[in-house]
Order: sequence, then C-alpha cells, then structure tokens
Amino acid sequence: ERARGKEFASPIRLCRQEHDWDCGLASSLMIIRSYWGGEYRGSPVTMPEMRRRCATDSVWTIDIAHLIRGFDIPVRFLTISPGINPSHQDSWFYQDALKSDTKRVTNLFASAKEKGVLIENRELRLAEMAALTANGGHSLIVLVDRTKLICPLCIGDSPGLAAKIQEFSRTKTFIGHFVVVVGIAPPPPHPPKRNRKNDHGISNPTRAPTHPFDVHLRAARRNGGGGGGG
Repeated sequence: ERARGKEFASPIRLCRQEHDWDCGLASSLMIIRSYWGGEYRGSPVTMPEMRRRCATDSVWTIDIAHLIRGFDIPVRFLTISPGINPSHQDSWFYQDALKSDTKRVTNLFASAKEKGVLIENRELRLAEMAALTANGGHSLIVLVDRTKLICPLCIGDSPGLAAKIQEFSRTKTFIGHFVVVVGIAPPPPHPPKRNRKNDHGISNPTRAPTHPFDVHLRAARRNGGGGGGG
C-alpha cells in the first residue's frame, strides 16, 4: 500500500524466481523495488537479500507480509483464515510444511500488529482489486491456486514450465503460488451468437452473457532482460 504522500518510485518490473519455492520472494522483490526504486537505504535489493531476510524455503503469506514491512512499506494482509488454514491439512502439498511451520507461522500472526502488519479477516472481491490497482495506489500480491493458473506467455517462454503447468493441472489439491497483480481490465466484448428466430419468425441477435471483470495479464517492462516469475 502506498503511504500517504508517497509515490511508487518506478513501475512494477518483472523479476524471475530462482527456485521452485521462491515465487513469494520474487513477488516481494518486485514490490520493494517499485516502492524504493531498486535501493533501500543505499543498498541494492536483491533475491539473495530476500532469502537472507526470510530465512526459510517454506514461505507463507504471513512471511511475505513481515518481509515487505521490514522495508518500511505499509502492508495490509487480507485473509479468510488468519493463522493456519485448516483445509491445508488434507493437502499433500502442505503436509510436510504443516509439521515444521505451524509454530513459526502462528508466532508471526501473533506479532503482526506489533510489527505494523495490518491483518483483516475478510475476502477481497475482484471489483475491489480492480479499484485498488486502478490509480497505482496499491500493488497486490495474491496467493492463487497454481492448478488453475493459465499463462500462455509463461508457457512460450519456458518449455520446462509448460510441462510443470500441465502436471499441476492434473491434480485436484490446492497448490499455492504467489503472483503480483498490477491491473485488472474489463473483458473484451463478446461476439454475438448466431441469430435465433423468435415466435414471429424474426431473427434476433443474442449475445453471450458477460461478467463484470476478467483478469488479464498485463506485461510489465522487463528489467535487464529478466523473465517473469513469482
């Protein structure tokens, strides 16, 4: 969240994640670089610095909230399940993490208010996401289900990633993946369906039903030739 009177120093630039677990760190790095312009207190902000500060390869959303707050950036954390989400207990993806991380994650939630991390127990609707990102006042890191994620640009950029996406799409369990949302655009107009005749034999065009918003990937400028990540 932008502090009052504080503008983001630069647009969001893509940062490539370096391992299969650090999408949250890459997402955090994008936000921090955008907010401070690449340096914090005279030192470059890098992925090694993200790993040093986070100090775990089992990254939860509360880890990211504390990490970004540690760079003096206002943070609001919206969640429908403060603490450990009980539904993760049935997921093979989270089983090992739950055994080792429960105490640490619980302590991070307990210390959030003291550290300046504002936690709100509620959903974030798509229309609100669109409003928050519309004027550049907020940047969002969102936890999504990787099994439902479709990214043609990512598939074209990395055959290995394409294989991973296909592998994950075949599973029915939730697999978390952090992404940075920089904007939400209204959907393009639907083409009219084939004409249908009414009771009087007159053809009337019918249109497919529309939805208030669709989420579209909006390409950010690449930073030094780096690819997408996080």
